Amino acid sequence: MVDKIKANNDSYVNELIQEENEVYLLYRRMQDAMIAKDIRILDTIILDGTRMRHSNGSTQSKAEFFQEITTGVLNYYHTDLKDVQIEVTGNTAVLKCVAYMRAKVYGMSGTFPLRVEAYFEKRDEQWFYTDSDKPY
Repeated sequence: MVDKIKANNDSYVNELIQEENEVYLLYRRMQDAMIAKDIRILDTIILDGTRMRHSNGSTQSKAEFFQEITTGVLNYYHTDLKDVQIEVTGNTAVLKCVAYMRAKVYGMSGTFPLRVEAYFEKRDEQWFYTDSDKPY
């Protein structure tokens, strides 16, 4: 039997097994790094070549995303993840949730409920965030 883990205060549909928890913790760390504007941490989490997709459907390179965080175009203040579901298949994983992001982005401020479908890839026993088919 696999031990299940529940971390942080975000809400889950089910408790997580170890690999699911690793993916969750990476995504949570990514959210926290966006809030802190910690590009160094974000760079270690997001795979090179990843296109960041926003809720309006636009995409941008990792470098463009980092520049907009650094220059204050994208300002993230707090994120609550609700109804987190994670599916791990081999070296890939999908995290689905509703992210309530308090932010100021492109001049608009508020708490935005975003349906997230985030993709992850495991390389050399380490998980990374990668391209997503859905808005970020």
